Amino acid sequence: MVPSLIVSDGFHNRRRTIVLLFALLGLLGIGLLKWLSVRSIQTPDLEQLSSGDTARKQVARLLSIGTPGHCTAIIGLNSKPRYPGLAKVVEWFGAGQKWKVRYVRGLTADSLRTLGFARRSNLLYFSNPDHVTSVSNVAAASVSHLLALQWMVRSGCTSIAVFEDDTSLDLLPFWNKPLAALAKDLRAPDRLVLQLELKLDAFHLQNGASGDLRLEELPLNCTDRYWIRHRDLITWGAGAYLMSRAGAEGLLRKFGDGDRIDVSKVMTMSSAPDAHLLFSRDTTMFLWPPYAMEWSSSSSVAWSSGEQNWHKNVHHASALVAMAVNVRQASACAFLGYDAYKQALGHAYSRS
Repeated sequence: MVPSLIVSDGFHNRRRTIVLLFALLGLLGIGLLKWLSVRSIQTPDLEQLSSGDTARKQVARLLSIGTPGHCTAIIGLNSKPRYPGLAKVVEWFGAGQKWKVRYVRGLTADSLRTLGFARRSNLLYFSNPDHVTSVSNVAAASVSHLLALQWMVRSGCTSIAVFEDDTSLDLLPFWNKPLAALAKDLRAPDRLVLQLELKLDAFHLQNGASGDLRLEELPLNCTDRYWIRHRDLITWGAGAYLMSRAGAEGLLRKFGDGDRIDVSKVMTMSSAPDAHLLFSRDTTMFLWPPYAMEWSSSSSVAWSSGEQNWHKNVHHASALVAMAVNVRQASACAFLGYDAYKQALGHAYSRS
């Protein structure tokens, strides 16, 4: 049974009042956070994720690193991930084959053109040679995600967690299930992909509200999280997601020959990794409250004024909402006696 923010008549009136106050404060909290800089919010270091166990073991458990059949890919353009937490994951687990963790060096338009002109890659090809000279960085980003899925299939994994290198793990203390446990609920044909982060235009337009999705009206759930159907071109976010092997194989067939990636198909059928490539309403769900958000120091999450900075502002608002809903859920559930959330709050604010 899913508990509600409106507590039952069996509770004392004082507890009813306090729980309702939590709900009200949660609604006000998102608006308050809009006035704060993301940089000023204290979020946990990986070294503080666990008491009594090593941070390395805690991260491995929650990310399901080393779990048989599960792969982890981190995509970035630099020599190491931009977010320090993901750089630490690569440092800890990137070298050993048994961990099935790979840092995928993403492609740019220039590097993709070089591979296209060479025509000798066992990873990708251009079915239309005319596309080699017109390839864009957006197409290169999409191909980079497909390369991660290609590696997963070739590695024999049954599920994969993919992170872009500016995705934050600061919400890790609030996770209630490891990723491999979530991945067990992926199934054909309509639950092949689970978005672990959510970027929503409405978060920016409506001061943290979710518009037609009405996420803020969902009952409080202290034992699980919601899986909600993806909406094409509305529920953005390729920064973190889970995918089943069936989902990866389907995309490799759609955008290639089942093994190598056809860049020409990517260019003609997709505009971005999270637009008509990785996600569709027929195959994708998103997790709420989310497990991930964009790193606060990422250039794309810093708020800016002006129409030209629309995407930055959406990223900024979405990160603030992700923090707010996780803290609100943990606070209410901790008050209702769920010890795991009390511990999560302790880890999250251990530096205060």
